[in-house]
Amino acid sequence: MKKQFIFIIFAVFLFLTVKAEVKVENAVVTYVYGIVKHKPSGTEQWNSLKLNDKLNIGDSIKTGRRSKAEINISGKKIIKIKPDSMIEIPEVVENQGGIIQSLKLMFGYIYVNGKKIDGEFNVQTPKAICGIRGTRYTLEVMKNGREILTVLAGRVHYGSNDKKISKLIDKGQKLEVTKAEETLIKSINIIKEESKVIKEFLRKESEKIENAVEELLGNISEEQLNNVRPTEKPSVGTTKKTGSVHISW
Repeated sequence: MKKQFIFIIFAVFLFLTVKAEVKVENAVVTYVYGIVKHKPSGTEQWNSLKLNDKLNIGDSIKTGRRSKAEINISGKKIIKIKPDSMIEIPEVVENQGGIIQSLKLMFGYIYVNGKKIDGEFNVQTPKAICGIRGTRYTLEVMKNGREILTVLAGRVHYGSNDKKISKLIDKGQKLEVTKAEETLIKSINIIKEESKVIKEFLRKESEKIENAVEELLGNISEEQLNNVRPTEKPSVGTTKKTGSVHISW
């Protein structure tokens, strides 16, 4: 009886340890711009999402118009959430192949960079599950029922919930699924598609600068701004033999 009791205690300890290990895969907010809302698991209240916020299983994120966010999962998966989008973080499931992490795109547009993924990472949509293993792709879920999967690197399996669709989409291909679940696969220009992501990154950096300037100006009073005067008058130097003009400010 005593041995049985010790075994039960050990089993419970092992179970809790495994559950803790499963939850080590943390999602952290690495970028926020505009109006982005966060609904913690088990609540109905939406709060403002902030930089460095940690996300938990069951949480939801919603971006407003001209707003976006980026989350990083354990430094291995980068998810860019575009404007007018909503995602959920469903429960993590463990199997023999390792930890399967899932993200659910309710509507909108996301960019997934999972090239350092250990195990699988699935993105769910209202229609299907997109299963990947180390790749980059974009996924769009429209409110009219259409879904678009664009693979930039690696391969992605798109399997519908009703099992009517099972497609393996390769790098350089785009899958479009209509409301009636009709499918169309076509080739894409990867450089053009990747350039959209690069432009988005550059825009993100410029927005960081704009936010910093706005914050700086917000700390300066109108009186201080009105009293700003140049410390020196600009002077123009003599023209050099080469024809260039030296200007000192």
